[in-house]
Amino acid sequence: MPTEPNLRTLELTEFERIVPRGVQKQTWAVRLDGRWVAATKVPGAEVIQLQGQAGVVWQRCVRLMLQPNAELRSTTESPQSVKRRDVFSVITVDARAATRVQRLEFRVTASGTLERSKTG
Repeated sequence: MPTEPNLRTLELTEFERIVPRGVQKQTWAVRLDGRWVAATKVPGAEVIQLQGQAGVVWQRCVRLMLQPNAELRSTTESPQSVKRRDVFSVITVDARAATRVQRLEFRVTASGTLERSKTG
């Protein structure tokens, strides 16, 4: 990968782990040409599978070289607390309806750290 003087190296962690009531999953995306692209699909991305830990389904590090002011988005999906339900509703209620999705947007600073965007 050619090294440009303005590029900053970032290491992002993505994972899926077991939590009460299901799994929690965190992924990253980078805005390229006006659209969000999975961090693992960014040209030049280096993906490193990390050693498993108890309760972790998978975990990886995504190493990227990005310009300052590059935009990133973290997406975390977690099971929501659900009201007590009867046995029949457990098989009839869509499990996705009980998923909480949180998206946070960041920018790469001149020093190569992530700063939360005021809009995200």
